[in-house]
Amino acid sequence: MKRFWKFPVMAFIFTALLFGALPAFAKDSGDERVIEVIRWECFVCGKQYFTFAPDDIGGKTKAEHKIPDYQQKNWVMFSDPGKSISKCPKSGDDAHMFFKKEEFKTSPYIVHERKNDYVVLKNGGPIKTKIKKWRCGLCKKDGFCFDGDDMDLWEGLIFKNPQKVFNMGSGSSIPVCNFKLITGEELKCHMVTLDSAKNYPSIEIAKLMSNLWYSD
Repeated sequence: MKRFWKFPVMAFIFTALLFGALPAFAKDSGDERVIEVIRWECFVCGKQYFTFAPDDIGGKTKAEHKIPDYQQKNWVMFSDPGKSISKCPKSGDDAHMFFKKEEFKTSPYIVHERKNDYVVLKNGGPIKTKIKKWRCGLCKKDGFCFDGDDMDLWEGLIFKNPQKVFNMGSGSSIPVCNFKLITGEELKCHMVTLDSAKNYPSIEIAKLMSNLWYSD
C-alpha cells in the first residue's frame, strides 16, 4: 500500500517543482553573473574594495568622501556590518582616496569568496541588484537570495540530494529538507518558491548575511 501512496505524492511534488522552476532552467549557467558591482582603488595605498552598484565611495564624487571620520562612520564591511572600513595606512589623516576602476556583473559565489573586500554604506540607497525571499513549500524553511540566482532548482528535481546551495556568510551547505513521504523517506531537496524581487540598501543586505544563500 505504501508503494501506491508514494508515486502520486512524488508526481504532485515533481509537477509543482517543475512548473515553478522552468523559468530558471533556461538561464542556468551554474555561475549566474547577476550582481552589479563596482571596483574601487585607493589612490594613496592601492587597496581595492568593491561596492554593490550604485553605492559610491569615490573621492571626487562628494567632498565628505575624503573625510576620515565620515568614512569610519558610514562605510562598513559587508561581512561584518559592525566593523568600519580599514583606515588608509599611507595617508596622513587615515582617509582613503578612492577612484572607480570598473563596473561589472559578478556571481553570488564570487561575492561570497571576496565578501571581506566588499563595503556597504550605512547611509546608502537601494542597490541595483534586487533580493528575493524564498521558501520551501514542504518544510517551510525560508531565506533570501540575489535576484537571478536559480537556487539550483534543476538539481532539486533529482530528489536524492539537497540543492548545492550555500550560506553567504559561513559558506555552509543548506540543511536538507526534513519533509517525509508517507513511506518515511526524506526528499532532502527543497521545493523552492520565490517571492517578487525587491531593492534593498546594501547595509540591509549585510544584515541578512546569516540567512542569505547562493547556488554554486
